[in-house]
Amino acid sequence: MDDYEALVAERDLLRTAIDRIPALIGHWNNDLRCDLANTAYGMLLGGDAAAMRGRHISEVLGAELYASNFPMVRGALDGIPQHFDRTLVDAGGVTRHLQVDYQPDIAGGFFVQVADVSERMAAQQRLGEVLEFQNAVLETTPDLITVFDLDEEKLLWASKSLSETYGYSVEGLSDPAERDRAVPSEDRGIYRAAQERVRLALDHEVVHCRHRMVTADGRSLWVERGLTPFKRNVEGRVTQYLSVSRDITGLVHAERQLDRAANHDDLTGLANRRQFISALEEAVGRESGEVALVYCDLDDFKSINDRHGHAVGDTVLCLVAERLSAVVRPSDLVARLGGDEFVILITGGIPEASALVERITERMRPVFPIGDLTLAVRASIGVAIGAPGASAEDLFARADADMYRMKPGTPRRALRARVRRAAVGRR
Repeated sequence: MDDYEALVAERDLLRTAIDRIPALIGHWNNDLRCDLANTAYGMLLGGDAAAMRGRHISEVLGAELYASNFPMVRGALDGIPQHFDRTLVDAGGVTRHLQVDYQPDIAGGFFVQVADVSERMAAQQRLGEVLEFQNAVLETTPDLITVFDLDEEKLLWASKSLSETYGYSVEGLSDPAERDRAVPSEDRGIYRAAQERVRLALDHEVVHCRHRMVTADGRSLWVERGLTPFKRNVEGRVTQYLSVSRDITGLVHAERQLDRAANHDDLTGLANRRQFISALEEAVGRESGEVALVYCDLDDFKSINDRHGHAVGDTVLCLVAERLSAVVRPSDLVARLGGDEFVILITGGIPEASALVERITERMRPVFPIGDLTLAVRASIGVAIGAPGASAEDLFARADADMYRMKPGTPRRALRARVRRAAVGRR
């Protein structure tokens, strides 16, 4: 192969390589006529690349596009590189987004390289739409969403509800003292334990906790929080977490109302039979310590209802509940079993039960003023004392039987003897 044939072969190889480049490649001489165009360039402009050669740039681009590009063409001819974006509709009617480079050629004219960035632009647009949607969700959700840095102990970002619902700012809660003020001292341990747990959490694992938050204006709200890893360091340790907090104040109040309805007497507010039985079974199931059950039944309560009506009777029951609650210790439990029956569970044996019976008797002695009425109300009291492992059912039965043995007019001096007898049946 002689030198000419070698040059031709090299030229053909170069043209083949240029044709296979996905970017659009071309060259325009000083007269603005096409010297070179690869296949992609020709397809974009709606013609055969070979047919473009020798044609003036205005013919190839069209008058409108040529006019738009002319300032850049002039700059390239003057030796200044040009970089610009163009959006046009190709010969197939498809909108194309292009990045165009004009690089001056020291031998005259300039080279053209055009990158089709349509897919990237479409992806960016889709991403923008997704981000816009996400931002709309974050801005409108009533939930508080935050990002917290564990290493720096700093709040990095928060949704709008931080200011709109809770009255705080990201900058304000970056101060540890201000952050502590937002969580009551008795609940901080719950929150900090959740932070420690999220350090060990797997990706997408959610650590849940429930605690109170204090708003900037002093309101107390219950929140349920979900913490999940957001960022890890090179060692894989969680350094940032995402938190979603929901105001569940209404739910907590509803739960408490349901619990109260299930475990408390509607009329007096005392514990009901269900709660009392549960507490009694727990008490007798302990491994040490005696418990005492004190049973109180109002004497001749039916006559109060019959003579003065059920409204007065209900008032009497509420006043009795108040008097019984006033003579017990914080650790004792007073319950209304129903009707005019009350029962008290205390920890302790004969001395504690004897003292309580004395206090109840003295507290019940004053009359009950109800409107224009003044009523004397007395109670029969039964006692049973049980050691660890005693039967709750047996304690109830013995206290009830002991109460029925006490009739109106039982001398006070007999009270201590009665308590001692109540202890005889212990298991």
